[in-house]
Amino acid sequence: MSFGPRSRIVGIDDAPFVRRTGARVPLIGVLMSGWRVHGVMRSQIVRDGFGATARMIAMLRSGRFANQAQAVVLDGIAVGGFNIVDLPTLAESVGVPVIAVMRHRPNFDAIRQALNKTRQAERRWRTMMRAGEIFESNTLFFQVAGASDREARTILAHASEHGGYPEALRIAHLIGGALQKGTSRGGA
Repeated sequence: MSFGPRSRIVGIDDAPFVRRTGARVPLIGVLMSGWRVHGVMRSQIVRDGFGATARMIAMLRSGRFANQAQAVVLDGIAVGGFNIVDLPTLAESVGVPVIAVMRHRPNFDAIRQALNKTRQAERRWRTMMRAGEIFESNTLFFQVAGASDREARTILAHASEHGGYPEALRIAHLIGGALQKGTSRGGA
């Protein structure tokens, strides 16, 4: 895999949402290479639902920016509460590496307890476990599908060239906040 500063990365993040099961949650995707934004995508999922993976596949494979991503970065594998992204399925379906980044190592005991309060908790847990091993890179932790951990570190280094967090994710976060709250807050 050849990946450099001009490679196209899509960052996908959920926007702020109502803390009610079944609420609609916007997903924002930002396509970038280096510091250049090439496009913004929007979709929607259900809080604590099961459609996040399918929605992301549709986002990445249709529309004006279809099939342009050379890598995808997510802010963790849970969006819209506990709508869990199936990392291997997403990577296989779009044909590029998918990396879920986290600022802290997950506390699986606490996550399991919280999951047990949702419907189909075991199904969600199995999907989470499919994401695989958690690796560390500088200030982030990550899981990857469709590439090795070494290749993922290279992608993250280029995606986070001027900071410790992937720029496409940071911008997706800002756009989501502005769409839902009227103004963005923080830079992820």
